[in-house]
Amino acid sequence: MVTSSAPIVTSMQECQQTHIHNQDGSHHKNKSMAAPIKHTCPDIDRAIKHLKQAKSECKDLIEDKKEYQSVEYEIEAAIGYFEELRSANDQLRKWGEELESELQNAAEEINRLENLYIKE
Repeated sequence: MVTSSAPIVTSMQECQQTHIHNQDGSHHKNKSMAAPIKHTCPDIDRAIKHLKQAKSECKDLIEDKKEYQSVEYEIEAAIGYFEELRSANDQLRKWGEELESELQNAAEEINRLENLYIKE
């Protein structure tokens, strides 16, 4: 569970962006809140593939062993950075999914409480 001291919905404007308001003032969560960005793993895989291809081509072109090792090191470092990016994106996606779940639970609780208030 994500713990945060910040409120999930901080303004009526944010609430209106994530809920549909009925004429009686009650509201229901919009059916879906899609992630704002696509999965990036295919893009990262494609970049790594190009780096490995460049590394392979450099091996045939660079005759100086030390120079090639320097290029190889830089390419491997770049691949490592892409793998770190993949991990960070995964963590961010999971965090967003947890927040979306918390938002949905809060919206359901608001709806339940509003329906109790309306009935009284």
